[in-house]
Amino acid sequence: MAFVKKIVLLLILLAGLVVGVWFSTDNTQMVTVSLLGFSAPAMPLGLLICGVFALGTGLGYLVSLLPVLSLKNHNLSLKRKLNRRDKEIERLRRAPIKGKSTANG
Repeated sequence: MAFVKKIVLLLILLAGLVVGVWFSTDNTQMVTVSLLGFSAPAMPLGLLICGVFALGTGLGYLVSLLPVLSLKNHNLSLKRKLNRRDKEIERLRRAPIKGKSTANG
């Protein structure tokens, strides 16, 4: 199943690359972008749009990793606590019971 997942991911990435190259070759008009008073060098429109899309995708992925990493850290913490409690329960099961009296009636 993991092999099929890798193949599907590779096909999706390859399709995205083909569409990106196709889009870039169709939009070759040169544009200059000005941001906060600074001008970027002139570049093809298709390349600019594909670059901004790739940058946004990467940043979105990185931002989405923060909650996932936090949850994984919390999960590991809970697993450590559970293991400590399991060891404590096992230790208490093996310990002899003190003061146990046998009442007959």
